[in-house]
Amino acid sequence: MEASPQESVPLVSVIVAVCADDRPDLFRDALESIFAQTLSGLECIVAADGPLSPDLETVIAECAVNEPRLRRVDSAVRSGPAAVRNRAIAQTRGKYTAILDADDTAVVDRLQQQLDLLESAGLDIVGARCQTFGPDGGAVGQRKSPLGWAAIRRTMWLRNPLVHSSLLAKTVLLREFPYPENLRYGEDYRLWVTLARRGCRIDNHPEELVRYCVNHSPKPHGGRWGRFTSDAGTRLRALRLLPLPLAVLCSPAAVSIAAMRLMPNAVWRLLRKLR
Repeated sequence: MEASPQESVPLVSVIVAVCADDRPDLFRDALESIFAQTLSGLECIVAADGPLSPDLETVIAECAVNEPRLRRVDSAVRSGPAAVRNRAIAQTRGKYTAILDADDTAVVDRLQQQLDLLESAGLDIVGARCQTFGPDGGAVGQRKSPLGWAAIRRTMWLRNPLVHSSLLAKTVLLREFPYPENLRYGEDYRLWVTLARRGCRIDNHPEELVRYCVNHSPKPHGGRWGRFTSDAGTRLRALRLLPLPLAVLCSPAAVSIAAMRLMPNAVWRLLRKLR
């Protein structure tokens, strides 16, 4: 029986941004983990950031054969993750939007568990704790994101409180406050701070609902200076969530933490492994 228009509207739109540098095997795993979700009312939007490799195109084509919930949004040229995700968000149909990176996977009930928490707790945005694995597939550890809106608000200047690949948010918010496309690094962190300062309620699910691929090397985009200025600007903005005397006291520490982005790659890799 053909679904009615009302029944065909998804509740959650999952965006997977992909570019030519992504690994086809991990990309396939990411898509398959979405279509295996226990939450049936979803659509998956592949947001292609510029031309893709033939192998990545093959993954999309093969998934599309048996999966009508798959759509794609293309950028003719490489425009960066913020721009391509904003373009995809403009075309989502779901009340909620979820993010999954092209090298990560979601556990089978990730979306259902996050949706239950978001709606029961009156949240606007919810992330999740994550299992981590290396590029070779081997287990690395955990990403224990902070729990509770009060803790997130208090510590947001110290760390990015959400694993971006675990995001579930109200679509209307992401349309009103898009990713900052002028940043080539840390655009998600900046967005969380903006939303927190607007009064949006943010929390993380306590369970590990995403398998997150970690790379101990610093991200190449943005350059060291660009990463530093972006990170410092975000942390200083986050300090405005604190009482003024405490914000002033913590300002030097915020800039010092951001200055780690200027360190040589070998030092950065060591610090990441010690986290």
